[in-house]
Amino acid sequence: MTCTLKVEMQLNGTWTDVTADVMAPFRCMSGIQGTHPTNNRIADIGVCTFDLKNSESNSANTRGYYSPGRTTCRSGFKTNVFVRISFDFLGNNYPKWYGRIAPDGIDVDGGRYGARRTHVTCYDYMYQLSSHYLNLMTYLTNVRGDQVLPYITGNLPYEPLCTDYSEGQSTFATAMDNITSTTSAYQAVNQITVSEFGYCYLTHSKNAWECLRWEDRLYRNNVYVSDSIPQPDSSQGYLLLDGGGRLLLDGGGALLLSQLKLIDLTDTMYDSDPGAGIMFNRIVINFHPKKVDAAATSVLYATNKRLEIAAGTTISGYKIQYKDPDQKAIRTNAIDTSMVEPVKDTDYWMDSVDGSDSKDLSDDLVVTVTYGTADAEYTFQNTGASTGYIYFQARGKGVYDYAVISKIFEDTDYQEDNGTLTLTIDLVYQSDPTTADQFGNLILSQYKRSIFSLNSVSFKTSTSDLTQILLSTDCGSRVNLAEDQSGVSEAFFINGWTIESLENSPNVFKFEWITKRAAYDAQVFAQWDEDEWDGVKGWAP
Repeated sequence: MTCTLKVEMQLNGTWTDVTADVMAPFRCMSGIQGTHPTNNRIADIGVCTFDLKNSESNSANTRGYYSPGRTTCRSGFKTNVFVRISFDFLGNNYPKWYGRIAPDGIDVDGGRYGARRTHVTCYDYMYQLSSHYLNLMTYLTNVRGDQVLPYITGNLPYEPLCTDYSEGQSTFATAMDNITSTTSAYQAVNQITVSEFGYCYLTHSKNAWECLRWEDRLYRNNVYVSDSIPQPDSSQGYLLLDGGGRLLLDGGGALLLSQLKLIDLTDTMYDSDPGAGIMFNRIVINFHPKKVDAAATSVLYATNKRLEIAAGTTISGYKIQYKDPDQKAIRTNAIDTSMVEPVKDTDYWMDSVDGSDSKDLSDDLVVTVTYGTADAEYTFQNTGASTGYIYFQARGKGVYDYAVISKIFEDTDYQEDNGTLTLTIDLVYQSDPTTADQFGNLILSQYKRSIFSLNSVSFKTSTSDLTQILLSTDCGSRVNLAEDQSGVSEAFFINGWTIESLENSPNVFKFEWITKRAAYDAQVFAQWDEDEWDGVKGWAP
C-alpha cells in the first residue's frame, strides 16, 4: 500500500492542501536530537523543509506562484503561515508535524534560467520558546514543574495548541526567581525540566496536531511498548454466542472484535548507529539555596544618572533589572507582589537642574510601574512646562542567589580504569541538599560504566506493517529493538525522529529514530525513603 505525504498551509485563515506543488527533497524532524543525560532533556527546534514548484508546471500553471514579491504569488503565501504535515496510509491520516514558515523561511530561486523552485523552511513551537524573552514574570513559591510551565507559555504571544503535563515529583520552594531580561522561554522550560529530571517535547496526533508534553521523572516507568497495530476489519473476528452465532447490534450488524497485530522490529532497520554509551564516573550536583529579604525595604535598583524628560512628554517602556544593594549575589530577583508603590520624593522626584536633588518639579511627574520577578517597566509623564531630570528607585523584597553549592559523587575504581569523566548537573530550582544525594548516587550508578547501545536506527516504509507502526509512534514512544550485527537487544525510548523522502521514490520515506536506553529512564527512580537512606546506597527499595 502507498504511503502518501500531505502538506497543508493555513492560507488566509483556511487550511489548504498544497501537496500537488511540493517537490523533493522533503525533510522533517521533531523532538530531542540526542541522548545526553542533562543536555538533552528538552526538544530541539523542529525543522521541516521542502520545495515548491514555482514554474508554469505547478497546480495553477503560474510562474511565480510562490514568489511573495510578485503579483502572481498565491494569495496568503508568506512567512509565519502555519504548516502541518501528515501521511495518508490505508485510508487513515497520520499527523506528524506542525509549525510555521520561518521568518526567513522562503527562498526563491531567481534568474532567467533558474530552477523555478521556492525553498521553504518551517519551525515548530520550540522555535517560539527559544525566540521569546520572558517579560515581567511572577515570583512563584511551593510549585511543581507542571504548575510553572503555564506561566512560561502564557508569557508568549501564543500558546501551543495543546499541553499535556504530568504531575511533577519535586515541589520547588521558589521558581522564576533566577531569570533575567535575557532569559528565553526555552531556557526557563529547560531549567524546570532539568531540575525535575524529566523531559519536554512535542507530540502530534489526530486529537491534537501539536501538543507540548512535559514528563516528570517517574513518567516513563508507566510507558508501555509500542509493538502492535490494529488489524484491518477483514482480518478481525466477531463476538460469538454460546451456540456459535454472532452477537448482533441493534442495527443488525455483528459486533466486531478489535484485534491487534504484534510487529517485531528485529533486524528490520535500514541502518543503525550502534556504539558505546555515554560514560561518567564523577558527578557534580549544583543546587541553589537562596536568601529572601524579611521586609520590603531593600533598594533593588537606583538610577545613577538622571533621566531627562522634556515638558509635556511621556517616556514609556523604560525597563530596569534588579541588583543586589550589597553587590554580593550572583543573581538578584524580587518578589514582585512585595514591591513598594513608588512614593514621591522618596522613590522618585524630578529636578529642574540635573543632579540638584531639589525635587522642585516632582509635582509635575507621574510615574507608573509594572513589577516582575526579574525586572520592572516604568512610564514617566512630565505634565509641566519645563524640562525635568528624574531620579527613581525600586524597593521591595529581594531574592538573592549568593553562591552555588556543589556535591561530588565519584567512583574511583572506574576512574582508575578510564580516567576521570565528569558530568555537572545544575539543579537551578533545587535548594534542598538531600536532593543532591538522591540525584548524584543514582546517576553515578547509571553512567559510571559504558554500555554498548543503539544511538539511532533508521527504517524505510517498505512494508505495510512497518509503515503503520512508524507512523503510529512519536517522541516518547517505547519500542523493543534488536540488531543482530551489534548484538543489542533491549527496550528504547524514541527521543526524537527525522522523516525524509528518498530520491526517485516519492512514496517511500526514511524514518530515523534517536534512541535512548529505557534502562536510563524507566524503573530507576523510586519513592525517596529517608528512613532507609544511609548516604551511600542510593534509592531505597
